[in-house]
Amino acid sequence: MLGNFYGEFVKYGGSDGNSLGIVLTPHHITDLMSELIDVNCDDVVLDPTAGSASFLIAAMRQMFNDAVVRFKEDSDKLEGKLNEIKRFQLHGVELQEKLFAVGTTNMILRGDGKANFQRNSIFDVTRDGFFPYDPERPGRLEGFTKVLMNPPYSQSKDKTTRHLSELSFISYALDLLEVRGRLAAIVPQSAMVGKTREDKALKAAIMKKHTLDAVLTMNPDTFHGIGTHVVVALFTAGVPHPEHKKTAFIDFKDDGYKVRQHVGLVDDGRAEDRRKHLMSVFNDGVPDDTHFIVRTEVTATDEWQHSYFYFNDQPPTEEEFLSTVADYVTWQVNMHTHGLGDLITPAKDVEKDVK
Repeated sequence: MLGNFYGEFVKYGGSDGNSLGIVLTPHHITDLMSELIDVNCDDVVLDPTAGSASFLIAAMRQMFNDAVVRFKEDSDKLEGKLNEIKRFQLHGVELQEKLFAVGTTNMILRGDGKANFQRNSIFDVTRDGFFPYDPERPGRLEGFTKVLMNPPYSQSKDKTTRHLSELSFISYALDLLEVRGRLAAIVPQSAMVGKTREDKALKAAIMKKHTLDAVLTMNPDTFHGIGTHVVVALFTAGVPHPEHKKTAFIDFKDDGYKVRQHVGLVDDGRAEDRRKHLMSVFNDGVPDDTHFIVRTEVTATDEWQHSYFYFNDQPPTEEEFLSTVADYVTWQVNMHTHGLGDLITPAKDVEKDVK
């Protein structure tokens, strides 16, 4: 209860937390991302840019739910597993002092504690630094199996800050994962475009070591009031991207949430159905047309988003066809009327056609 209260306090205090430099990822997004990479009670989860710890809380909630199902017949094992999750299986890193205070407080109030929450830059930590020798767990090898993250946006402004791009955060976090570990990151759409030479090189480097599984284009109002349009990118670590792999590009802008004045983003009554449809198409292969999902081979030079690969594969109606032809004929006549006909076709050919 205290944790829920604190989350709402940070959300509404100071214009959605912006006075503290916080842009909260909505709860339904953190839960969705945890589900997309199948976080379970055996995972060791890292958020390398943890902020208010919302991803770690979403992961903990999903891990607890999985443990309850798995150990429902043995209360002692369940209690032990829940304690192990809280003590050893949730890790966060946050550089900013105020955000670190918010995140640790949030975790404490949720019953987790702050032992695995570090104030540091993700670029200054190593995997060994997260798992020092523990006499209570001798010989136990540990490593991260899942990463959930919302890296800082628009930090790469010139060559001196190029290493702070969203792709740089993703690349470094992928290298911290165990082989076949999974990562979900929510980033601006522009991060998946790769406009600069450096970004294209970084995308190529990522694909040499890791696999791009999917990119979901999200609701434009996900960060209502901030103005950033985002995607969720899903990766598998330590497996070079197969040449002929079909990556999924999904248009999930219609996620069942809308902005209500003075309230913010709310469920319009369809959110659960939309989420179930997404999971059935993405995980279970339930068919849908290319308006929703495009599965295609991808390269580092492509734009990693649905709109880049989408094409309208629906045949036009007779009305649409006639309208398009009429528009084209009108354009041709207009060009010739203004003496520009030679730019599209020799005037004598048009004259013959008219005669």
